[in-house]
Amino acid sequence: MRKLVFCVGQLIEPGGTERVLANKVNYLSSIGYEIIIITVNQKQNKYFYNFNSKIKFYDITYEKPKFLIHPFLFIRNIIYFRKEYNKLLKKIQPDIVTVNERGYLDFIIPFISKHIPKIREFHSSQKAIKLHITQMNSIISRLRHKIMYSFLYKIFNKYDYLVLLTKSDYNESDYKTNVEIIPNMHKPIVLQKSKLENKKVISVGSMNGNIKRFDLQIMIWHNIIQKNKDLNDWSLHIYGDGKNRLRLQKKINKLGLEKHIFLHGKSKNLYKHYLDSSIFIFTSIGEGFGMVLVEAMSYGLPCVSFNCPHGPSEIIDNNNDGFLIKNDDIIEFEKKLTLLMKDDKLRKNMGKNAYSNSKRFCPKQIGLKWNDLYNKILKHSKL
Repeated sequence: MRKLVFCVGQLIEPGGTERVLANKVNYLSSIGYEIIIITVNQKQNKYFYNFNSKIKFYDITYEKPKFLIHPFLFIRNIIYFRKEYNKLLKKIQPDIVTVNERGYLDFIIPFISKHIPKIREFHSSQKAIKLHITQMNSIISRLRHKIMYSFLYKIFNKYDYLVLLTKSDYNESDYKTNVEIIPNMHKPIVLQKSKLENKKVISVGSMNGNIKRFDLQIMIWHNIIQKNKDLNDWSLHIYGDGKNRLRLQKKINKLGLEKHIFLHGKSKNLYKHYLDSSIFIFTSIGEGFGMVLVEAMSYGLPCVSFNCPHGPSEIIDNNNDGFLIKNDDIIEFEKKLTLLMKDDKLRKNMGKNAYSNSKRFCPKQIGLKWNDLYNKILKHSKL
């Protein structure tokens, strides 16, 4: 039995990377792989997502030393984690190790147990990262992140394979290691479709930072109901939490939209909310992929999305299962969203296509790509 190790941080909170990991390892475990996940400071906390009972977990406990300034703390942490991970990998003896984007790991995993093949999954994209950095208020933060990512991209070349999510990101990058393009895997909790009859639009994402641009969604909604009084019985429901939630609620209140826009916080039952909605909207400034688009489509929801880098254009078939809007073209976004809200026939036809097209990202389809990659790596490692 092939043994795969996945290195992550904590699995306490919801998140796109964590959700994708759960989908993938559960599938791989079901087809015969032995899966081990190494977390950091998970301790006795429950996992937010459900994992197959066959999957094994190891947790590295870490206590931050007091009275160490940052450069010395960083060096101390690298030494500590290299020792702990090396000890665990010697014990586990995996066939392949995968890193799923977590802090110090890029300074650790490529430099230990070098006989074991290693994969780095990049769940963002270079262009999306650049756009995220431009949104930072502090010049120092922008400079620090620019330097950090420039360095990280070079470290990616230390891995045996780098897995990117989109062709667009691959075409705009210049990595020196082996690169594979494998989209995220999605597995619906229930195989149902929304009837697309409820006058509800849904959006999902973190409210930390301005990446998802929920403030823009609020303005778009305000403009639509001001211009279309017949749509006043529609409502926008946003699921997610973060430090900007209070500010967003104040904006909703200021515009008098308390009966039209609802901030629901986190939910472990998002599938119920997808099934209860009729349209999904996506306004991110940049993404690695945009997994929530696939999730929404898998429940039969047509999507209206800005064509941000990267992901939406490789998920949505424009004018077929949703609408791709030129980035920042707010007027066109409002126009297409209004069209879907008013035209039941169009909405249901697009929803039907969305449900069908989302199957490209089902476990069986994406699992084949991962299985092929593992076979390639293991065949090469035995030569």
